[in-house]
Amino acid sequence: FSSELKSRSKLYERFLGEGTFGKVAKCTNLSTNEEVAIKIIKNGFNDTAKDEIKRFGPPHFYKCIW
Repeated sequence: FSSELKSRSKLYERFLGEGTFGKVAKCTNLSTNEEVAIKIIKNGFNDTAKDEIKRFGPPHFYKCIW
């Protein structure tokens, strides 16, 4: 999935973990050089992911791209 992340101005660095709903990768925002964690949601879990974002919100979820 690294090419997909790079195309959104993020550089994949390493895999951090995997859960029921998806995977998490450590990345660098190429325009700001900021370290970020990107959660890649598994197919079929979009509604569950949206509920998780509503429940936890900022600062746990800074920016979401659908």
